[in-house]
Amino acid sequence: MNYLIQKLINCASKQEVNEILRVNFDVVDVDFLRMLRQEAVRLQQEGDSDKGDFLRDIVSQLVDFLGIEEEDLNDAGGEDTKPVNRNN
Repeated sequence: MNYLIQKLINCASKQEVNEILRVNFDVVDVDFLRMLRQEAVRLQQEGDSDKGDFLRDIVSQLVDFLGIEEEDLNDAGGEDTKPVNRNN
């Protein structure tokens, strides 16, 4: 799923984001949203606030669209700051 996150980060427009999400909607679930949020945190910690904010905005919109509670995105341990391991 990291390829999908990279595709989203590299989008040039909101329309492109919507198309990528539409085509890949079968993988858009709570786990994917967790990964997106973790990647946003990692990017922000590395000083790339624009991309981090962009991903957080996507997560927020998808949470609203899917009717998911924000608490459902927390890891089992309640952490929200663990970066995604890019070696998976």
